[in-house]
Amino acid sequence: MLKLIKSLFTGSPSNVNPTPEATVEYSGFRITPCPQSAKGGWSTEAIIEKEIDGETKQHHFIRADSSSGKEGAIELILSKSRTTIDQLGEKIFR
Repeated sequence: MLKLIKSLFTGSPSNVNPTPEATVEYSGFRITPCPQSAKGGWSTEAIIEKEIDGETKQHHFIRADSSSGKEGAIELILSKSRTTIDQLGEKIFR
């Protein structure tokens, strides 16, 4: 129960167990798409990481968008992740 409550405030779901795809480097960040088959399509999820001052920072990226196929989901994930990185940079880890 505590894990579920914590997830409400951290933005990280308690039941996340995505199957990661190949990691892509972008502007010093690593994007690992983690689409999951869900009702109505594939989810738009990724792990975004960056090494900052010797520490690996990580953000679980989730968007409401979905795709009908896994490959389309991966393309959408990469596009949305790159846009988020361009807009927020390292602020994504706050």
